[in-house]
Amino acid sequence: MAVLAAWLVPGAGHLVLGRRGRGLLFFVTIVGAFVLGLSLHGHLYWPTVAEPPSAFHFDLITVLWFLAEIGSGLCYLASYGMGLGTIPIPQAAAAPTFEYGSTFMFLAGLLNYLVIHDAFDIAAGRKR
Repeated sequence: MAVLAAWLVPGAGHLVLGRRGRGLLFFVTIVGAFVLGLSLHGHLYWPTVAEPPSAFHFDLITVLWFLAEIGSGLCYLASYGMGLGTIPIPQAAAAPTFEYGSTFMFLAGLLNYLVIHDAFDIAAGRKR
């Protein structure tokens, strides 16, 4: 339960486990980084078919960016659902802060994977 909560809302897993301060810190840090990335015209990646078609079938870099960004849970899903950060790459890349924004969103998802792991360790009794 704590792991699912931690993925959906960054820091929520720690709140479920009674770690309010730590949960709030993780929420502010991860959601703040994601929102900052969106405000810097970052791009939300979604797996696309490779051009030209390859043995992997999907564009590997896009899949890796997607897996990193989806780690931020509802931040990614809500933003994608509202169409934020979904401007096609050539148009989005015209913004001078595009790379910075995408990197903030990428790192927010990766950081949340670490937070999810931390919540799991606390729930399993391996960490206090």
